Amino acid sequence: MSELQLSLKTDKSQALHQKDQQTYLPTFRRMPIAFKKGEGCKLWDVDGNEYLDALAGIAVNSLGHAHPAVTKAVSKAAENLLHVSNFFVTEAQVGLAERLTSASGLEHVFFANSGTESFEGAVKIARKFAHKNGRGGKIISMKNSFHGRTLAAIAAGKPKMQVGFGPMPEGFKQIPFNDIEAFKNEISDEVAAVVLEPVQGEGGINVATKAYLEELRALCDEHNIVLMFDEIQCGMGRTGKLFAKDHFGIQPDIMTLAKALGNGVPIGAILSNRRVSSAIDFGDHGTTFGGNPLACAAGIAVFDTVSRKEFLEEVTEKGIYLREKLSALKAKFDCIKEIRGLGLMVGVDFDFEAKSLVMKMLEKGVIANATADTVLRLVPPLIISKEEIDHLVNVIEETIPEFQNK
Repeated sequence: MSELQLSLKTDKSQALHQKDQQTYLPTFRRMPIAFKKGEGCKLWDVDGNEYLDALAGIAVNSLGHAHPAVTKAVSKAAENLLHVSNFFVTEAQVGLAERLTSASGLEHVFFANSGTESFEGAVKIARKFAHKNGRGGKIISMKNSFHGRTLAAIAAGKPKMQVGFGPMPEGFKQIPFNDIEAFKNEISDEVAAVVLEPVQGEGGINVATKAYLEELRALCDEHNIVLMFDEIQCGMGRTGKLFAKDHFGIQPDIMTLAKALGNGVPIGAILSNRRVSSAIDFGDHGTTFGGNPLACAAGIAVFDTVSRKEFLEEVTEKGIYLREKLSALKAKFDCIKEIRGLGLMVGVDFDFEAKSLVMKMLEKGVIANATADTVLRLVPPLIISKEEIDHLVNVIEETIPEFQNK
């Protein structure tokens, strides 16, 4: 553990970290802080130190912490109904399903517990559709993509995440992102679907081009291939549109959601059009906890807040403001190679590894993270104020000189 990590730990957090190390499967490199409370875009650790959250639980807490609408919805649900199984209908599930299908233009929804589970279910739907139409089950995904941590999800994702977990499930092939010729070369009767993130998150905040998605959609129509959009990270208002697909005017056959849909309450969703959904028969898929009344109540509160036109316009405005401030830093520091993103999903690409920068920002009271090695990922709560954006950028500016030209 680095000196920086040790310097941030206090007696209270140290004790909690020691207990955590004794009991929790060591799959995470924990940051040296134990949090106790959150409100808006702020978090407080067990010792009362305040932090600005520019990570939002990895694009989950889009309405920040302790948002009154979500708190009220979850509290009310807990007082009435937590779970009844999917043998029965509940008002909350129907209410959220109606909202999502109406807003997306996709006729059917299946609720899951997470993003990776949503991806797995989407693959099953796509393959069942392909099977009924005499096609193979091959799934084409993009290099630098991320769809979760289950076996099928890592088979479609980064090769380094597959090491030690073989044999991998068959039928997955990666191609370069934004490269239509690479997709054309893969087209055959064996291909069931192509899946991509309109804005790659873990891959470094890479944005698809409109021309690429338009041609991809046309080729999928021509060859009866299912087009799947993974909007687990870039959906639900993150880019300034309710769904990232709305920036491009492209309608997928299947779209997955999770993360911000519950603002921290675990819920995922698979949305699919009627044509593809028709392939699914009773018993083809299921879930015990997915879409329970509490999770759907949280989802309704999030949807009703985030989907408002004024709210999304503010996200767009604040995203532009953030990128303008960061562009000013790029003009000042040669170590910034590029600034990418849409709305409040922003990546700052440096000529050095960004992890050390993130740790130093944490020491200064700002939470962010590094992805794709050199990219500082900024996905703050969508309710962040311009004053908080100013503070975020100021801390980045103060921190960069410690790492440039090293």
